[in-house]
Amino acid sequence: MVSEQLVREQFAHWETDNPIPFFDSLPDKFTWLVAGAINPLKGVYTSKEQCLEAFGQLMSKLTTPPVCKIIKILVTGDYAVIEMSSKETSKAGKMYDELMCFVVRYEGDSLVEIRMYADTAVEKEIFDETS
Repeated sequence: MVSEQLVREQFAHWETDNPIPFFDSLPDKFTWLVAGAINPLKGVYTSKEQCLEAFGQLMSKLTTPPVCKIIKILVTGDYAVIEMSSKETSKAGKMYDELMCFVVRYEGDSLVEIRMYADTAVEKEIFDETS
């Protein structure tokens, strides 16, 4: 059973200007699904390298890393749901406010499955305007 404290500590990296430690905390074997029919990053990632590459694609479209804020964490058994807001400015100068939700599964203290639901229209617009 995972604790809210563990989840909060791991996802707290998103509330800094350097979320890379979050990716570093992932185990060697995990699955990350980015959902959304029109999300440019949609797909399933199974390595840190793949996740960092996808994250890097998004970062290349922004002036700085997104500023995220954890809104709510709900934990039950080995699962947690993390609701976050994010503010980012595209290189084209447009400010975006985004909500996202992570549904995650732990095995012990290891995060082994991530399902990310984001505002895909916002992410598509960021990619479209800065291509």
